[in-house]
Amino acid sequence: MEAASIDGEGGQPMTEPAANLDMVVVVLTYNGLQWIEKCLASVLASGFNGQRVLVVDNASTDGTPEKVRQQFPQVRLEQNDRNLGFAAGNNVGIKLALDEGAEYVMLLNQDTTVAPDCLSRLEEAAKGNPPGVFAPLQLRYDGSGLDPGMRRGLLVESGEFIDDLWRGQRRKTYPLKEAYGGAVLFHRAVFEAVGLFDECYFLYGEDEDLCRRIRWAGFQFSLVPGALVYHWHTLAQMESSGGNVPSPHARRSVYLLALKDIQRSWVSRCLYVAKTLVGQCVRGLARFDGTAVGNALQDAAWLALRLQGIKCARDHDKTAMERQDSARR
Repeated sequence: MEAASIDGEGGQPMTEPAANLDMVVVVLTYNGLQWIEKCLASVLASGFNGQRVLVVDNASTDGTPEKVRQQFPQVRLEQNDRNLGFAAGNNVGIKLALDEGAEYVMLLNQDTTVAPDCLSRLEEAAKGNPPGVFAPLQLRYDGSGLDPGMRRGLLVESGEFIDDLWRGQRRKTYPLKEAYGGAVLFHRAVFEAVGLFDECYFLYGEDEDLCRRIRWAGFQFSLVPGALVYHWHTLAQMESSGGNVPSPHARRSVYLLALKDIQRSWVSRCLYVAKTLVGQCVRGLARFDGTAVGNALQDAAWLALRLQGIKCARDHDKTAMERQDSARR
C-alpha cells in the first residue's frame, strides 16, 4: 500500500488552523535527540500554538531537553528528575493538560511526525462523535506505506476500512477495538471516567491496560484515516534490531495484564500467573536453560514485591467500572 493510496480524503488539507484547536499535545521524550526536532517542527508547522505543546522529558542524557529549550523556546518543557517510564511519564503531561482545562489530550511519541492537517482532522472527528478515543492512521516514517504494526491490527479489527481502502473510498471514521501506540487523541471525559495510565507498568502493556478500562467503561475507539502520522518504530525495524526478544518490562507486562483482568477473580489470576512462572522454570530446567529459569525467578520476585500495589490498582479499576455501570443503568 503506497502512501498516495492512503492520503486524506481527496488529498485535500483542511483549512481550519491548528492554532484554534482545544487540545494539548503531550510529547514524552527519553534520549530522543535524533527525532525530537522533526517531531516538534511538524506539530508547529501545522500552525499549532507552541504554548499548547508540552514536552515531558524522562531524564534524558543525550541533550534532548537542551535541544528543545534552545530550538523550540515557544514549547513548554517539563523535566523529570529520573526516568519514570512510559506510563508515569505521560501521566505528568496528561495531568497538566487536564488541570489547564484542555478538552482533548493528544499523546505523541518522540519518534513521529504529523501531517499538517492531522491535528485538525482528529479534532473534527472527535467533535462529530461522542467522547472517546481517536487514532490517526500511522504510516512508516518515510511515508512509503502503512506502519506494519497498524496494518496487522487493521486486518484483524477493521476489515471494512481495508475493503474501502482497496475500493478507493473512505469514511471519516472507522470503529476500532483499541488505539495504537505512537499517536492517540483522548477526550478529557475518558480520563475523568477511568483514570490515567496505571503506573504499575513501566514500559509495555500500559496502553493495553488503559484501552481495556476504556472499553469496559463504554467509550468507543475510532480510526481517523484522513489524519496521518509517520512513525519510526515499525514492526520490521524493531525485529531487525532484536526487538522481538522479550525484555523484562515486556515479560512482566503480560503478568500485570493477567492480574488486572477484573472480569476474572483475583485468586484465579494469581494461580494462572503462578502456574505460568512454574511452567517456565520447569521447561527451562528440562532444556538446561539457565537464562529462562533465572528470568522466571526474577519475574516472580518482582511480582511478589509489588503484588499488594497491583491488587490495589485492580480494586480501583473494579470500583470505577462498577460506578460506570451504575451510572448507565
